[in-house]
Amino acid sequence: MFSTMSDEPVVVLSGVTKAYRLYHSRLAKIVDVIGLPGMGRRRRYDEFEALNGIDLRVHRGERLGIVGRNGAGKTTLLKLVSGVSYPTRGTVEIRGRVQALMSVGLGFHPEFSGLDNIRASLAYNGLEGRALDRATEDVVDFAELGGFLHQPLKTYSLGMQARLMFASATAIQPDTLIVDEVLGAGDAYFAAKCADRMRRLTSSGCTLLLVSHSMQQIIQFCDRVVWLEAGRVVMDGSARGVVGAYEVESARRIHSALPGANGGSGGESQQVEQFGNRPWLASQIDERERTLVQSGVTAFETMLGDGRRVMRWPSTRGVKIDSLRLMRDGVTATAFESGKSLEIEMEIRSEVSGEVTCRYYFSFFSVDGRRAAWVTNSVDRFLAVEGQRRWVRVCLAPLLLGRGNYVLSTSIFDGTDPSEIGRATRYDLLARCLEFTVTDRDARDPAIFHHPAEWEFKTIADPRRDARASTV
Repeated sequence: MFSTMSDEPVVVLSGVTKAYRLYHSRLAKIVDVIGLPGMGRRRRYDEFEALNGIDLRVHRGERLGIVGRNGAGKTTLLKLVSGVSYPTRGTVEIRGRVQALMSVGLGFHPEFSGLDNIRASLAYNGLEGRALDRATEDVVDFAELGGFLHQPLKTYSLGMQARLMFASATAIQPDTLIVDEVLGAGDAYFAAKCADRMRRLTSSGCTLLLVSHSMQQIIQFCDRVVWLEAGRVVMDGSARGVVGAYEVESARRIHSALPGANGGSGGESQQVEQFGNRPWLASQIDERERTLVQSGVTAFETMLGDGRRVMRWPSTRGVKIDSLRLMRDGVTATAFESGKSLEIEMEIRSEVSGEVTCRYYFSFFSVDGRRAAWVTNSVDRFLAVEGQRRWVRVCLAPLLLGRGNYVLSTSIFDGTDPSEIGRATRYDLLARCLEFTVTDRDARDPAIFHHPAEWEFKTIADPRRDARASTV
């Protein structure tokens, strides 16, 4: 967490609907725009509501991510906030200056040089004189485009344009920064520079609205996420919770679209619904989840036998995780010390009878979504009886993770070799199901992990001394 959030709202959307006219032909559009008398009796277009009844409040310093499939209304929402577009119904209230990075090249002239575009962008934002010169130097230094700064923008690659746009937009601290997929055009080095600048902006009170199909970016930069589906908000909550739900629903859609998922008797599809995404009764869900179900999105949370609510991905019938916990010295814990031990205990339940082979995967993610480590076992082969439970335990000793906060994801696959995991059958996957902290006695900057090593020591003989000894 690196934002400084206040209770003051800077973005308020109330009952916002944005509708677009989809004309039946070019002639129909001309007739409607010109308004020719006697020709407007018959409706010549359909209305498409990109957003429908959106209520949203974003507070100063908040880092809001917006996720959803293509066409869900994400970019339309950002256009309303940035003032590029206006709502068909409802109100949009914006407080303070907004900087928007909506698409690569937008607002920059292709015939102008990079330097000319920088100065024009900064001047448009009210800078002049020495302030304009200082900001220009900052953009030039940050973008690192060298001699290309004096070349026309039309000669730039998408990545170079993204560098120029991001550097120009963040040279002046806006009250609200809007980023729509622009970071995806840059390379890894520049993405790291952008991340650092965005951290500094948000820590000083800048509000961030980020649209991205990269869930790692969403988790890295945002503390709150809104999920849009067909122009409606279907979930609004913590970054990890909403991203987990969105990933599960995306996996369900992909799984159901695979060849054979809906073929034959539909057995595989039925297994997904029964074992991967069990629907909740209205009495079992809170208001936010009820809205999700009413919007036509399948419920995605399931409850383990120990009462823990988790995000369960759709998987094949076989075995399922029934309980899971982290332990230290035999006691359930959420805090561990690097160099000591961390134990994972799990109980699984068989859904089939017969011989079963399992590989258990435990993946450890840092809070910004990066996989820090993963462990798996040699094949566990056993004779299962439907309904039978099996106990699994793994001990990480010593624990090599460095100081920090981590999230655990757990999955079960068949006995396929890990190098061919793409061909393996998945029995279960609980995404980001447990959080824990690792402490370290080393007070220096935390390492991602402490690498084991083998050391050797020996004294090297002095050849001059050996030579003198041989002449005596």
